[in-house]
Amino acid sequence: MVVKPRNILYFILILIALFFLFKIGFFNFITRRLNPVLGGLNKEGTNINQAAMGTNIKNVLSENEQLKKQIADLQKENIGLLDSSQKFDLLSQQLGFVSRQKNRPILANIIGQNEENGINYYLLDRGGDDQVSIGAAVVVNDGFLVGKIAKVQKNYSYLLPLYDNHFLTSVDFLTTEKTGQLISGLAQGKQGLGIEVKFVPLDSPVKIGDYLITSGLEKNIPRGLIVGQVSNIEKKTDLSFQNVSIQPLISWSNVRIVVVLTGSN
Repeated sequence: MVVKPRNILYFILILIALFFLFKIGFFNFITRRLNPVLGGLNKEGTNINQAAMGTNIKNVLSENEQLKKQIADLQKENIGLLDSSQKFDLLSQQLGFVSRQKNRPILANIIGQNEENGINYYLLDRGGDDQVSIGAAVVVNDGFLVGKIAKVQKNYSYLLPLYDNHFLTSVDFLTTEKTGQLISGLAQGKQGLGIEVKFVPLDSPVKIGDYLITSGLEKNIPRGLIVGQVSNIEKKTDLSFQNVSIQPLISWSNVRIVVVLTGSN
């Protein structure tokens, strides 16, 4: 390819012109004029990027909140299923006990607690309209005594728990000693710390681990309800009786449904 002389001349003239413009600062002038424009464009680009990032962050946070809500809903549903399962097991146990009772039993739910005159009661959702009566035994599971009815209103009643020091009932010991002797006593709550049996003769062969049942001597409290197990015995030679501590065999944290024994059919 042959380069024409005229093209060479044009190229040399362009170089000279560019050199001249550079020397007089033309390009610096153009740069100063363009910087604000370029800066504005850059700022707009940054704002657009930030806005886009902000939108993305909002979207991510929104999705995160939705996921948290879904997890919370699933946890709530799971807890509900577990609670229903536990209630079903408790209800099955109660119904099994109810079906074997000669007394007229009533299923009741514990709906709260109430304190009056220093006594802590459990509130039941059955009352006088359901034939609930004062003094009626209240049991759980397969006949474990948890207390008795202390007060009755039209639609609800007050359960006095057996660990309260205002609770009293007559009990018999199921001792392993083959003496033929019937050992009885009066069980009383020990201010939330268990149960204490009073008036047990000093020479009675009571042992730790023996079980106690209701004696049937008290009205509305049938014989054979399980009260607890002997956990400690304190004998004092200067007294005619021994102090016997009883540990209940049920945990109140698991009690939600109870059976009220209202008397004979």
